[in-house]
Amino acid sequence: MVRIKEMKGMRFGRLTVIDFAYNQGNGGHAYWNALCKCGKKITVRGSHLRTKETKSCGCISAEKGRKFLKKYAKSSSHKGEGNPMWKGDEAKHAAIHVWLAKNKIKKKCEFCNSIKFIDYALIRGLKHSHNINNYMTLCRSCHMKYDRQK
Repeated sequence: MVRIKEMKGMRFGRLTVIDFAYNQGNGGHAYWNALCKCGKKITVRGSHLRTKETKSCGCISAEKGRKFLKKYAKSSSHKGEGNPMWKGDEAKHAAIHVWLAKNKIKKKCEFCNSIKFIDYALIRGLKHSHNINNYMTLCRSCHMKYDRQK
């Protein structure tokens, strides 16, 4: 039989060990119930606590992610061409259409004035790009008709 090191009441990072949960088989790992500083209860392997591999229920990682996103979203240098993921005119067709939906203001079809199912149609002879003037705002049916014309 394997001896289990008593860990009840010990603190590891944001986790406080509440009690023993279970042992994973003969000679296996001991698991403990722990309470995180944020209030969430988790079951964690004892060796992960001792080696500081697990310091919280996951809230530390979530906080770091939120901080990064907050900083990233507020920074004007990370918008458009300043964004490290910016592909410019090399962006895929779908990505350009998402960009158009956010940046093109017209909400009516330029042919029939319908406001249903608005699409952005590339004007003939122009290339897909991040230039709003290369696109017309058309309803789905006018877009289909426009694409069929030559």
